[in-house]
Amino acid sequence: MFIKELAVKNFRNYKNLSLELSSGINLIAGSNATGKSNILESISIISNLKSFRNVPDTEIIKWGENSYFCSLSLGDSSLSKFEIGCTYLSDKIQKKAKIDGIAKKKISEYYGKFLTVIFSPEDINLVTGHPDIRRKFFDAIISKIDTDYLNSLGEYKKILTSRNKLLRDIREKKKSSSSELDIWDNMFAGRAKVILEKRIEFLDIFNSSFKDSSLQISGDEDSPYIYYNSTLNPGSDIVEALFARRNKDIVFGLTGAGPHRDDYIFLNKEGKIFKNSASQGQKRTAAISLKIAECKFLEQETGEKAVILIDDIFGELDEKRRNKMMDILKNNNQIIITAVNPDIIQKNISVNIQKFLVSYGGVIEKS
Repeated sequence: MFIKELAVKNFRNYKNLSLELSSGINLIAGSNATGKSNILESISIISNLKSFRNVPDTEIIKWGENSYFCSLSLGDSSLSKFEIGCTYLSDKIQKKAKIDGIAKKKISEYYGKFLTVIFSPEDINLVTGHPDIRRKFFDAIISKIDTDYLNSLGEYKKILTSRNKLLRDIREKKKSSSSELDIWDNMFAGRAKVILEKRIEFLDIFNSSFKDSSLQISGDEDSPYIYYNSTLNPGSDIVEALFARRNKDIVFGLTGAGPHRDDYIFLNKEGKIFKNSASQGQKRTAAISLKIAECKFLEQETGEKAVILIDDIFGELDEKRRNKMMDILKNNNQIIITAVNPDIIQKNISVNIQKFLVSYGGVIEKS
């Protein structure tokens, strides 16, 4: 699949924008703060229903407006048009999504239908940052190819919220008995077991793609391995484990074990924490390898080629890694790249590039 045309209205610094894109490599060049990354952000929202920058929709709506709209038409796909509309009225956000003119009321009806993988400078946080960053990253990948996982994850979060509220009510004596927790523990255990089993099954497959990608980028045989560190054993009685730590959970007013507390840990060949001994370059390579592995995994599982979005990361890589990264990604995927210095990109790509120049005020020229 590839984007034929992108249109946005009242999105960031763009009042109205329409772009016709090449099915190959597209380069969006311009100075900082001209709106290059905003174009990638609109595509990521159409794909994932939220910004890759993790900002609220209220920050995306153009100043002085109360809504934004973005849409795209696809080529080489059974689906032809995706639309996202977002309105902010009376301090409430309303977002609507359509595929080929049909409104989708459930996330599972929309998510994973238009595949993108975005590379950004913040990707290094996948290796060095908080476990929550890694959980969200891997949850998003699994959810794109497994509707049951996506639904289970949504149900689990609701159950977790209710269980935590009950824990606090018991702690604050608003509830006289903890027996009501039995109901929530059973529901919690059912969803947690599904999530844990699917995460572990996924990682068994993904680790192979990750290792291959890491070796291709660095040529270093000491590629890290991803280990799933679980606070619960999916093969054990989860209800029993919850009951064993119930008093502690009541004291803290929080559920201390479960998929929401787990982590994906990067280990080196000695089995030690990778980030503790790796250089900055090795961490950056591991982060890029993760995203390349995501591309390979999605294609393997869906038969579709994801649209690759690259947000100004080439300046942080040496020429060797830039060349290897582009050699791997030039696999008939559509690629959209932003860059302050387009010469770096063009020097590393021998094929034709569709180039766009962005100037202040959101003016775009095609060259």
